[in-house]
Amino acid sequence: MIKLLVLADDFTGALDTGVQFSKAGVSTFVSTNTKLPTDKHMEVLVLDLETRHLPPSEARERVRDAAISALQAGIPYVYKKTDSAMRGNIGSELEGLFTSASDGPVFFVPAYPETGRTTQQGIHYVEGVPVSQTTFGSDPFNPVRDDYVPDIVARQTSCRTEVITRQDLNGLKDAAQKDKILIFDAADKDEMALIAETIAALGLPRLMAGCAGFAVYLPEMLGLNLSKPEVHPLGEGLLVACGSINATTLEQIEYASRRGFTTIDLTPIQKLTSRLTETNQGRELIDSLRRRYNENKRLIIMASRDHENITLTNQLAAEMGLDPNQARERIAVNMGELVASLLSVDVGILAVFGGDTLVSVLRAVGENGIYPIQEIQAGIVHSTFMFQDSRMSLITKSGGFGTQDCILQIENYGVSVNQLEFA
Repeated sequence: MIKLLVLADDFTGALDTGVQFSKAGVSTFVSTNTKLPTDKHMEVLVLDLETRHLPPSEARERVRDAAISALQAGIPYVYKKTDSAMRGNIGSELEGLFTSASDGPVFFVPAYPETGRTTQQGIHYVEGVPVSQTTFGSDPFNPVRDDYVPDIVARQTSCRTEVITRQDLNGLKDAAQKDKILIFDAADKDEMALIAETIAALGLPRLMAGCAGFAVYLPEMLGLNLSKPEVHPLGEGLLVACGSINATTLEQIEYASRRGFTTIDLTPIQKLTSRLTETNQGRELIDSLRRRYNENKRLIIMASRDHENITLTNQLAAEMGLDPNQARERIAVNMGELVASLLSVDVGILAVFGGDTLVSVLRAVGENGIYPIQEIQAGIVHSTFMFQDSRMSLITKSGGFGTQDCILQIENYGVSVNQLEFA
């Protein structure tokens, strides 16, 4: 029976959150289908609603409809997964969650201290810097313009909010009686644990929100069934498909390239050609990528490796009459279909960076969900999905997560799992 429904705004974020349950041994499924499945048996269901790039009103309704369906189906708890850097439709999605039930507040814990995301006096920070002053403030699709979380929420909703500091936790019982979105400060793991303990002491809440950081505390807080997590062997070789243009990811790609990874940067015309893999140009590219992978078994396929490529892609998209969202979607589809065409090669580990690319890969192989297993680093998740009647290993990462050497860490992780678990 499903005890908790998690509603995510993109797929890598859905996995970041889902793995917090599966690594504790809680049966978890992450799906791209926005409807509640009837053929899956799990305690935690994570739905990727793909709302980050939607108009706010559509994002609000999609969240509200999913939450109402869950509550009517008898699922006791709903958790709205938000971006840890506050990108996307934060206010409208929280309003959708808030209006799905007539009782109680929404408990919103936006911090993720393990990845440097903290909230203090209502201001959201990334590595100690107000979020709008980081690279997330210049995100090409969802720039974060405010630092004060109530202001971020207020951009899209008139729902009342209240910041809950550590000192306010003693009076949380009174605040919890109000119809508000309660926004919690948290600067470290101890404060996150204290928030979870304090909320649980009030009686388990139906509506919660936050990123993967607070999801860590939900298995114990909600009394989910804990067991030893499954581990599956990984093959040899690493294929990385990177659709993210986050500065952190670009640095990680450059680091891996200097250490022996073959890196292919797709040209603007390759990215924006409609149904690339069905064209002669696309078929030639696939043959070339197969050869390059077999030569080295360490291949990275990039959507854009530098700002010049991004600029030229934007110019070509404009000439083709594509708006930014249409261009983004076409690039993701082409990346997904390229990757799917390469999986017939003996690919040991597939790593996908960027939620749009990940969704496109799964669509291209005819899958609508995956099974998270465990984290390699915070925000970097090992999962499996079904491909040609067998399980294939998948590593996923959101753009801003991971250390500089994370691609090498992914490679080493595959070696260590095989040696330790399946020698």
